[in-house]
Amino acid sequence: MNSFSKLFEKFKMFCFIADSGKFEKIKKDRMGDVITYYLFTTLVFGLAWALFIYGILSIIAIPSVIIMDAVFVAVYYGLAKLLGGNGSLHDMARVYAYGSTPAKVFGWIPCIGIFAALTSIGNYIQGTMALFKLSRIRAVAVVLLPIAVILAILLLLMQLAYIYE
Repeated sequence: MNSFSKLFEKFKMFCFIADSGKFEKIKKDRMGDVITYYLFTTLVFGLAWALFIYGILSIIAIPSVIIMDAVFVAVYYGLAKLLGGNGSLHDMARVYAYGSTPAKVFGWIPCIGIFAALTSIGNYIQGTMALFKLSRIRAVAVVLLPIAVILAILLLLMQLAYIYE
Protein backbone atom coordinates (compact mmCIF):
# COMPACT_ATOMS: atom_id res chain seq x y z
CA MET A 1 0.00 0.00 0.00
CA ASN A 2 1.49 3.35 -0.99
CA SER A 3 1.78 6.36 1.29
CA PHE A 4 -1.25 8.18 -0.11
CA SER A 5 -3.43 5.07 0.32
CA LYS A 6 -2.37 4.76 3.96
CA LEU A 7 -3.03 8.46 4.49
CA PHE A 8 -6.49 8.17 2.95
CA GLU A 9 -7.34 5.04 4.98
CA LYS A 10 -6.54 6.87 8.22
CA PHE A 11 -8.48 9.87 6.97
CA LYS A 12 -11.60 7.70 6.45
CA MET A 13 -11.08 5.99 9.80
CA PHE A 14 -11.04 9.24 11.81
CA CYS A 15 -13.56 11.40 9.93
CA PHE A 16 -16.20 10.58 12.52
CA ILE A 17 -16.09 9.57 16.18
CA ALA A 18 -13.38 6.99 16.53
CA ASP A 19 -13.62 4.17 19.02
CA SER A 20 -10.67 3.27 21.18
CA GLY A 21 -9.85 0.36 18.86
CA LYS A 22 -8.98 2.81 16.11
CA PHE A 23 -6.52 4.55 18.38
CA GLU A 24 -4.95 1.22 19.26
CA LYS A 25 -4.38 0.66 15.52
CA ILE A 26 -2.38 3.88 15.17
CA LYS A 27 -0.45 3.44 18.41
CA LYS A 28 2.56 2.12 16.53
CA ASP A 29 2.54 4.80 13.81
CA ARG A 30 5.90 6.45 13.41
CA MET A 31 6.07 10.15 14.25
CA GLY A 32 6.85 10.93 10.61
CA ASP A 33 3.56 9.34 9.55
CA VAL A 34 1.66 11.28 12.23
CA ILE A 35 3.24 14.59 11.20
CA THR A 36 2.58 13.88 7.51
CA TYR A 37 -1.08 13.16 8.26
CA TYR A 38 -1.39 16.27 10.44
CA LEU A 39 0.22 18.53 7.84
CA PHE A 40 -1.91 17.01 5.08
CA THR A 41 -5.18 17.67 6.90
CA THR A 42 -4.08 21.07 8.20
CA LEU A 43 -2.76 22.38 4.90
CA VAL A 44 -5.38 20.91 2.56
CA PHE A 45 -8.35 21.92 4.64
CA GLY A 46 -6.71 25.14 5.79
CA LEU A 47 -6.31 26.14 2.16
CA ALA A 48 -9.89 25.14 1.44
CA TRP A 49 -11.11 27.28 4.35
CA ALA A 50 -8.97 30.15 3.15
CA LEU A 51 -10.06 30.03 -0.45
CA PHE A 52 -13.75 29.30 -0.02
CA ILE A 53 -14.63 31.02 3.23
CA TYR A 54 -12.22 33.71 4.32
CA GLY A 55 -10.21 34.69 1.28
CA ILE A 56 -6.63 34.20 0.24
CA LEU A 57 -5.18 36.44 2.98
CA SER A 58 -6.27 34.01 5.68
CA ILE A 59 -3.63 31.53 4.49
CA ILE A 60 -1.28 33.32 6.88
CA ALA A 61 -3.40 31.90 9.70
CA ILE A 62 -2.15 28.36 9.02
CA PRO A 63 1.15 28.82 10.93
CA SER A 64 -0.87 30.21 13.86
CA VAL A 65 -3.06 27.10 13.82
CA ILE A 66 0.00 24.84 13.83
CA ILE A 67 1.46 26.72 16.81
CA MET A 68 -1.87 26.64 18.66
CA ASP A 69 -2.19 22.89 18.01
CA ALA A 70 1.33 22.32 19.37
CA VAL A 71 0.38 24.20 22.54
CA PHE A 72 -2.78 22.11 22.93
CA VAL A 73 -0.78 18.89 22.49
CA ALA A 74 1.68 19.99 25.19
CA VAL A 75 -1.09 21.07 27.58
CA TYR A 76 -3.13 17.91 27.01
CA TYR A 77 0.00 15.80 27.52
CA GLY A 78 0.87 17.60 30.75
CA LEU A 79 -2.64 17.17 32.12
CA ALA A 80 -2.77 13.52 31.08
CA LYS A 81 0.51 12.82 32.90
CA LEU A 82 -0.63 14.85 35.91
CA LEU A 83 -3.77 12.71 36.11
CA GLY A 84 -1.78 9.46 35.99
CA GLY A 85 -1.70 8.70 32.28
CA ASN A 86 0.87 6.25 30.91
CA GLY A 87 1.25 7.64 27.39
CA SER A 88 4.03 9.65 25.80
CA LEU A 89 4.13 13.03 24.11
CA HIS A 90 4.13 11.14 20.81
CA ASP A 91 0.92 9.38 21.88
CA MET A 92 -0.73 12.74 22.52
CA ALA A 93 0.45 13.98 19.12
CA ARG A 94 -1.23 10.90 17.60
CA VAL A 95 -4.46 11.59 19.50
CA TYR A 96 -4.52 15.21 18.41
CA ALA A 97 -3.44 14.72 14.78
CA TYR A 98 -5.94 11.98 14.05
CA GLY A 99 -8.66 13.18 16.41
CA SER A 100 -8.87 16.63 14.84
CA THR A 101 -9.89 15.22 11.46
CA PRO A 102 -13.66 15.94 11.74
CA ALA A 103 -13.13 19.57 12.78
CA LYS A 104 -10.71 20.14 9.93
CA VAL A 105 -12.86 18.43 7.30
CA PHE A 106 -16.31 19.66 8.28
CA GLY A 107 -15.59 22.62 10.56
CA TRP A 108 -16.08 25.26 7.87
CA ILE A 109 -19.66 24.19 7.05
CA PRO A 110 -22.20 26.42 8.82
CA CYS A 111 -24.16 24.64 11.56
CA ILE A 112 -22.29 21.39 10.93
CA GLY A 113 -19.02 22.90 12.15
CA ILE A 114 -20.11 22.80 15.80
CA PHE A 115 -20.91 19.09 15.52
CA ALA A 116 -17.56 18.51 13.81
CA ALA A 117 -15.78 20.26 16.69
CA LEU A 118 -17.71 18.17 19.22
CA THR A 119 -16.82 15.02 17.28
CA SER A 120 -13.14 15.96 17.42
CA ILE A 121 -13.46 16.52 21.17
CA GLY A 122 -15.01 13.05 21.42
CA ASN A 123 -12.06 11.67 19.47
CA TYR A 124 -9.59 13.37 21.81
CA ILE A 125 -11.35 11.82 24.80
CA GLN A 126 -11.43 8.34 23.21
CA GLY A 127 -7.78 8.61 22.18
CA THR A 128 -6.68 9.84 25.59
CA MET A 129 -8.50 6.96 27.24
CA ALA A 130 -6.97 4.42 24.84
CA LEU A 131 -3.36 5.62 24.61
CA PHE A 132 -2.94 6.99 28.14
CA LYS A 133 -5.00 4.29 29.88
CA LEU A 134 -7.10 6.89 31.73
CA SER A 135 -10.67 6.55 32.93
CA ARG A 136 -13.37 8.38 31.01
CA ILE A 137 -13.69 11.03 33.76
CA ARG A 138 -9.95 11.77 33.72
CA ALA A 139 -9.80 11.83 29.92
CA VAL A 140 -12.74 14.27 29.85
CA ALA A 141 -10.90 16.45 32.38
CA VAL A 142 -7.73 16.40 30.24
CA VAL A 143 -9.62 17.52 27.14
CA LEU A 144 -12.23 19.89 28.53
CA LEU A 145 -10.26 21.73 31.21
CA PRO A 146 -8.07 23.72 28.76
CA ILE A 147 -11.12 24.51 26.63
CA ALA A 148 -13.02 25.73 29.69
CA VAL A 149 -10.10 27.94 30.75
CA ILE A 150 -9.87 29.49 27.27
CA LEU A 151 -13.63 30.12 27.19
CA ALA A 152 -13.49 31.69 30.66
CA ILE A 153 -10.67 34.01 29.57
CA LEU A 154 -12.58 35.00 26.42
CA LEU A 155 -15.72 35.72 28.43
CA LEU A 156 -13.71 37.79 30.88
CA LEU A 157 -12.13 39.77 28.04
CA MET A 158 -15.52 40.36 26.46
CA GLN A 159 -16.88 41.54 29.78
CA LEU A 160 -13.94 43.89 30.27
CA ALA A 161 -14.39 45.26 26.76
CA TYR A 162 -18.06 45.86 27.48
CA ILE A 163 -17.31 47.60 30.79
CA TYR A 164 -14.68 49.91 29.26
CA GLU A 165 -16.61 50.61 26.09
